[in-house]
Amino acid sequence: MVRHSRVVSGWGLGALFMAALLGAAGCGAPSEGDGGGGYSTGLPRDKQVKDLTEADLQRACRSVQSGTGYKLTDAEVRGLCAAELAKASPEACTDAAIKDCMASYRAQEEPPDPSECSNAGEDRARFADCAITVGQWEDCMNDSREAYRKATSQLSCTMTEMAEPPAPPSCVTAKERCPALFSSSSPGGEG
Repeated sequence: MVRHSRVVSGWGLGALFMAALLGAAGCGAPSEGDGGGGYSTGLPRDKQVKDLTEADLQRACRSVQSGTGYKLTDAEVRGLCAAELAKASPEACTDAAIKDCMASYRAQEEPPDPSECSNAGEDRARFADCAITVGQWEDCMNDSREAYRKATSQLSCTMTEMAEPPAPPSCVTAKERCPALFSSSSPGGEG
């Protein structure tokens, strides 16, 4: 069975977008789904990350959980299924098998657990030196998500490995101005 978390954990920027959201705060991993859309923290885009309160970070976690930015599209699930099937056996990678894999994947999806946001913001002090706005943070998350979406959508029966795309310019800037969002103390962060 194709698991989104396995793919994300092996992909620096793919793991980053949720890790960056709340650092080691315990908001949880992205849920899989049928989405599109982008990230919105529900916070003012001009607010400085260093000024976020624990309540702000919990709100951001709940807002991202309820959005569609981190949900897998059908094209992504199709690509991931095709690659997984082809790795197991190239002959097994048929349209029927891919459809079965996709149906199985969708049948196992669960809604996000709101309790995953209860610890969000507990380590907000580590963002004290961050010189970026919420909008710049959201831009990095959305740009990273789009790069991941494109990469997974290109997987197929003949293309079974996903190359890590380069960091989007918005993330290069965010990392320079707020290294704490990218630190190894964040789950899936780059260190």
